[in-house]
Amino acid sequence: MQRRTVLGAMRTAAAGGWAALVGYPAARFLTAPLADAQEAASADAPFRRVERLARLSPGKISVAPVRGDKTDAWTVRRDVAIGRVFLRLEEEPGDDPTGVTVSAFNTICPHSGCQVTRATTEEMTFFCGCHDGRFGEDGELVEAPDYTHPSPRGLDELPARVEVDDATGEAWVAVAFQDFVVGTAEKTPRS
Repeated sequence: MQRRTVLGAMRTAAAGGWAALVGYPAARFLTAPLADAQEAASADAPFRRVERLARLSPGKISVAPVRGDKTDAWTVRRDVAIGRVFLRLEEEPGDDPTGVTVSAFNTICPHSGCQVTRATTEEMTFFCGCHDGRFGEDGELVEAPDYTHPSPRGLDELPARVEVDDATGEAWVAVAFQDFVVGTAEKTPRS
């Protein structure tokens, strides 16, 4: 074998190694949004503890922050506020708090993504000040004469359950928090 052939083979191997070293991370970077979207679409939202059951009163609305990890490009911030929910305890807890029904709604308006607040009138429970969105205590749209509702759907209801902490025995409300695409009649999870 000639020296020239050996050096050529070494040069080709080195170039291939460098291409793989640079090409693999570049390919992962370019395909990461696709993998994240598929993972978000296939996975159900995890239940997150948002409020102690003892702090809720039957029939009264309360607001609770939802905490979790927030990823922004390459930065991951741990245990930060990722949203808020409205909570309503439907009945007084009995001996088994896990049997209690709690309603939970995302505080984001399905019309254009503004924050919804609690209303102070009897005709509606929730109000979006951006475009006069009105919602009842069940999260549904409130219709009235001479009023066209801007939102294409009611507030986004979220699955909620009561969990008992094994260490403390304290009952917590846990919510499967998720944001949804705004401006559409369909309740589509945001990836």
